[in-house]
Amino acid sequence: MFDWISQNKDVLNVLIGFATLMVWVVYAQLLYNGYKRHDRAESEKGIVRLRSLTIQLVAIYGSDDYPIGVERRFLIRDLDEGRLLVPATWDSKRLTSRRHRKQVRQLIQDLAREEARN
Repeated sequence: MFDWISQNKDVLNVLIGFATLMVWVVYAQLLYNGYKRHDRAESEKGIVRLRSLTIQLVAIYGSDDYPIGVERRFLIRDLDEGRLLVPATWDSKRLTSRRHRKQVRQLIQDLAREEARN
């Protein structure tokens, strides 16, 4: 048995490498499909149906002139009478850390640049 493996090790390496590649391709495809499906709009015959909406509010805090923000995600439910926004969580996410303040400041600057272009 070991002699046969030794004699055919090159072919076995190729087959094992190919099998490993196939496992990774299947795994990558599963990850991609999950990402694509997660909180994305689904399209049916040219109609786009939104599943969720995220709202961010920005304010300037006191005399420090630090931007702070709050974020809340809502799920969109289709009803017979129309649509209903349902909060995804009980509370809002506060964006008050140094990293969040930097992101909020960058968001404000990006929006101001976009508004200036229009």
